[in-house]
Amino acid sequence: MQANRSTKPCLGALLAFSLVVSLQASAPESADFGSQEFNDSALIGMLYDFKQTQQREKVPMDYKKYYAAIEDFIESDFDESTLSQYFRATKALYTTQIFIPHRSARDGPKAFAVEDLVKPKYWLIHYKGQVIPPKAGNYQFAASADGFIVIAVNGKTLLIKHNSNDDTYLKQFGGRLSYRAAKSRLRLSLPFSSDGVTPIDLDVLIGDAGGEFNAFLLYSEVTKNPTDPFPVFQLSSADLPPGLAPETRIPSENWKGIP
Repeated sequence: MQANRSTKPCLGALLAFSLVVSLQASAPESADFGSQEFNDSALIGMLYDFKQTQQREKVPMDYKKYYAAIEDFIESDFDESTLSQYFRATKALYTTQIFIPHRSARDGPKAFAVEDLVKPKYWLIHYKGQVIPPKAGNYQFAASADGFIVIAVNGKTLLIKHNSNDDTYLKQFGGRLSYRAAKSRLRLSLPFSSDGVTPIDLDVLIGDAGGEFNAFLLYSEVTKNPTDPFPVFQLSSADLPPGLAPETRIPSENWKGIP
């Protein structure tokens, strides 16, 4: 059953609501990061901890080293061997959307059942998969996160967005800023084209240096009016938190995940 499209609070109000809910019950919200149930048409996500090796040996880490490592991964064209020195959760998660309302950063490791092994800071989740947009056209993503989100299509980085919009932490990349999202703003990605038939490789990075976290992935057709609501990126229909903003809507057609 889809979420109510007639609700009118702004996206910032949605996030404020979500923060209250997350403080009341954090355990169920960990599912927003994905499910351990195998789904070959979903994005597959793996969690990395930059504070330790796979052998659980401590790796000295701070903001500068963390974001430098993230940029190295991006510049490697998302070659996961670049992350081989870091701890990786054993189990993957499968998700059909990235719409994670505001909560504690501890929910990331908790979703991967490694909360006893990974402290809630300096972690990264890499989601990847092959997808097809609903129809042929020119598209752009709209995304925001606290700490950060990175999006690449066919190996080409189209967006890098840090909550602070400050290049001190992570070099920002993409199009203009748009609607507000929590304490930040959505950023539009560079555009890309699809024939509506050929699968595209999609890489999405989300991560946090500690504290609070959220992540939102939406999209639009480039030819659309820039003030139109953004549909949520979804590979299957799913409920979203109440209070969906007028700038955001459930898509009329889902993207297709390729097994």
